[in-house]
Amino acid sequence: MPETVGIDFLLKAGSSTIGGREDATLNLERDASDLAPTQGTGATFRRQLVGLKDFSIDTDALWLTGGSALNGFSPTVTVNPSASSPPTLERISEVTLSIERELVEFANSSNAEYLSRQPSLLSVSSDISVDVDASAFYSTGNASRQLVDAWNSTGGAVDVDIALPNGNTSFESTFVVSTIDLPTPTDDAAEATFTLESTGVVTETIDSALGSGLNELLTNIFQDDPSSLTAELTTTETGNVEFTGPVFPSSIEITIPVEGSEDGVNTSVTLDAAGALTIQETA
Repeated sequence: MPETVGIDFLLKAGSSTIGGREDATLNLERDASDLAPTQGTGATFRRQLVGLKDFSIDTDALWLTGGSALNGFSPTVTVNPSASSPPTLERISEVTLSIERELVEFANSSNAEYLSRQPSLLSVSSDISVDVDASAFYSTGNASRQLVDAWNSTGGAVDVDIALPNGNTSFESTFVVSTIDLPTPTDDAAEATFTLESTGVVTETIDSALGSGLNELLTNIFQDDPSSLTAELTTTETGNVEFTGPVFPSSIEITIPVEGSEDGVNTSVTLDAAGALTIQETA
């Protein structure tokens, strides 16, 4: 990764670098609770109780090792995948897949100054844009019709399998069809967007050929008891300040543009502290 002025960010699993980004944002926080003023100081004075430290890292576009494996192919969205001839969604123009992991906060027993976290519930959501073909959008048996019928049903849910462009990495669950943005198809360029939110078990299939960086991230966030990754940030202009700490990926968002694919697949990640941050000067 080229060296640039500012902060150079690396994300590691063990000793292996799985990603990084020069414009990652490091957020340093410390709890401060308001207290009543001490007697005699008057109501215009405020006291605060200093609490635990915390940090997080936001990346708008995470560079990943082997990430080019996703470029140049189309994702596949299959409705009712267990059926004998399940329909796939046609005319897809973009798919955004969001994987969220809730993190439970507690005081870090090995370093009481810092907040720590334990991974908890996992969910998957997806925004899927398709070009509207008015003549076939609600045709019997089509995937688009089944998604509309699921929204219109009592439960609002349907089984869907969302496969990434390499074809061997997919996420299957019962999804609630929470939103359908369906414009009047009087314009050839009109698009409909479906928003799906998982309910129940998410079955993931993660192919090692996906690319080592994204493979490592997805494997980590789907583990029942994920181990923390290591985030390293260094001032690259002078190289004399280094921030290092354990993190859990709490959010992974993968956006796959089918139209305008020259922009490439974008992966953004939020990393939350799993323990103490070390700040030090380096030679």
